[in-house]
Amino acid sequence: MNSKIISYLFFLLSVYHFAKDLKLTVTDEVILEFTVTKEEKTDYKATVKLALFGEIAPITVLNYVLLCEGYENHNDTLSYTNSTVHRIVPDLLIQSGDVTNYDGSGSTSVYGGEFIDETFDLSHKTGVVSMANRGKDSNGSQFFITTSQARWMDGKHVVFGKVIDGMNQIKKINNEKTDTDTQIPINDIKISACSHTR
Repeated sequence: MNSKIISYLFFLLSVYHFAKDLKLTVTDEVILEFTVTKEEKTDYKATVKLALFGEIAPITVLNYVLLCEGYENHNDTLSYTNSTVHRIVPDLLIQSGDVTNYDGSGSTSVYGGEFIDETFDLSHKTGVVSMANRGKDSNGSQFFITTSQARWMDGKHVVFGKVIDGMNQIKKINNEKTDTDTQIPINDIKISACSHTR
């Protein structure tokens, strides 16, 4: 058998065992309710449940959970509630989580500013929740949910959860019309509610 094939088989086996041994313990669950508004009227609501992996990404998950619950910060509350879905890339992702400007231009964390990329252990499969950033160690509040596999993002963005219910709703939002230049949705799409359970 060709030595390259043997090497490749060993590589696949090592990846399999790594993935098998990787503990994906769900430490938290979050329910997001999205509201899509068309011509100032509610077009539809979408409810999505996320499982978060706090053992693999504790810093990222804590930040996400606190922003979901509403985090008091110097007489102001940072919260995912009312943040917009400000970016849609068809057949790839929806992005949200600007808790400061609510339009995609802002991002901060409960730690004050940005925080590190704590792990790249998990891959960008369909339906994962991952941190949006502007480069190495620049995580804040913005996140995205994938609607297709995006392994080219591995090593660049921190995956910390996955959709466990409502993936069809995420794909419906992903099909919303956007401005082709800015990727901003034509209709207003907001996280209208966010709740957390352990």
